[in-house]
Amino acid sequence: MRLRTLLAVAVAQIVTFCAYAADDYLHIQTSDGWKVLNINQVDRITFTGGTMVATDAEKQTLLSVPTSEVKSMTVNDELTTGIAQLPTEEATAAFVFDSESAVATMQADGNFAIYDLSGVKKMEIPAVQKGQIIDLSGITPGFVILKSGDYTLKVSLK
Repeated sequence: MRLRTLLAVAVAQIVTFCAYAADDYLHIQTSDGWKVLNINQVDRITFTGGTMVATDAEKQTLLSVPTSEVKSMTVNDELTTGIAQLPTEEATAAFVFDSESAVATMQADGNFAIYDLSGVKKMEIPAVQKGQIIDLSGITPGFVILKSGDYTLKVSLK
């Protein structure tokens, strides 16, 4: 009960903090991997019946996850510019991106970041483990740059 209350308070603060921001993302680490939601599309997050549910202003469910599976939640509120290194032919793929399902599967441990085409970091998930899945279907459609380690990939999100 105390954990649910703490999670509810944390989420309320996250949603309130980001309510006026442009394209900030809520990162939810679950036992299945990372779920990423555009915080501007989230109107409410509730914890009832052992389930965390994120809904939009029309009360449509954006995400439903058993509370017991939620490991952590963070919001990227820090925008930085520039990509430290462009991809080289020697770069080893740190993740595999499936454009149909909009998920990235980590092939190595490391940080995972998304940049817009001007080089502004839109979000970063630190310390993602090999095999974890990052669901990017909640990110605003368009071209973005995915980066982990020395591996960088330009993709179109639908």
